[in-house]
This record gives sequence, C-alpha cells and structure tokens, in this order.
Amino acid sequence: MKLFENCKFFILCDDCQDNMTKNELASLIQLCHGSLLNTFPLTTDIDDSILTIVLCYELLPFDNLNQQELFILSRSNGVHFLHPEWILESIVQFSLQPFECYEEKF
Repeated sequence: MKLFENCKFFILCDDCQDNMTKNELASLIQLCHGSLLNTFPLTTDIDDSILTIVLCYELLPFDNLNQQELFILSRSNGVHFLHPEWILESIVQFSLQPFECYEEKF
C-alpha cells in the first residue's frame, strides 16, 4: 500500500497509544511508502504535493522560547503537527484522514 508515498515524517513522539514503539511506528510508515526525516523540518518540500508531518503529543509547555519559535516557524512554513493516531486511522481507512481531529495545538 503506497498510502504515505507523498508524505515525509519526523517522529517526535516516543510511542503510539502506549502499544507501539517509535521504531514500530517508523516501520509502519515505511511499509506504507512514507519517508522518514532525520532532522526536525523547518520548511516543507518545494513540491506542494509532498506533505511534511511531525508526529507528536502535547507540545505545551515548551522547554524554552527558542523551541516555541522553531515550532511556530515550521507551522507557518506548512509543516503539520499531528498525533500519531492519525497514522493508524489513515491505514485503517485506506486513505489519508483529515488533519483537524489530530492537529496539535500550540
């Protein structure tokens, strides 16, 4: 299944639903043809059809002001911050799910 072929992921969370480790989540993403980023994304791909997604849980409170500014810059550049459950729900539904219910607020 090439569900995530147009998605790049940075995994900031440690697990998913306390049942799946970060490595297992990464394997699932790659199995569905998603690519993994090794560094935190400040911008999105030049190609608008490529989604850049950071998987995370509850970012607040930030460790410091610089961290908050980096996250705000990333979001303003089109990076999406989503709960990792979005991955599982997209796979179960065989399509990318809307971001609204999974978007991390900050």
